Amino acid sequence: MERVNFKMQPYNISLNTNSTGLLYLFNLDNGLSGGIFIPLLLLGMWVIIFITGLTTIPYNKGARAFLFASFICAIMSIPLAVLNLIAPSYMYLLFVLAGFGMFWVRLTNSND
Repeated sequence: MERVNFKMQPYNISLNTNSTGLLYLFNLDNGLSGGIFIPLLLLGMWVIIFITGLTTIPYNKGARAFLFASFICAIMSIPLAVLNLIAPSYMYLLFVLAGFGMFWVRLTNSND
């Protein structure tokens, strides 16, 4: 059996010093993940806001929590779309979800 000599290779961290700010970092992360990093962050924020709304809103919880989470994330998506961190279609989707939430709140309020 032959003996193999493995040499230690230093970890190249020279690329980490190129960062010029948070926008560069988010663009880099978003590019490395195929453009899905920031939309997944928005989805996570939507889930957290939705669950918070379910626990704090006194009545008509589902519809109002859905509307609240969709509206807040839609507002947060505007600067993200302007900075090209998300595709505009994600922003439009969040506004459509907020519109659906308004319709749902209106339907459930008419039954009271």
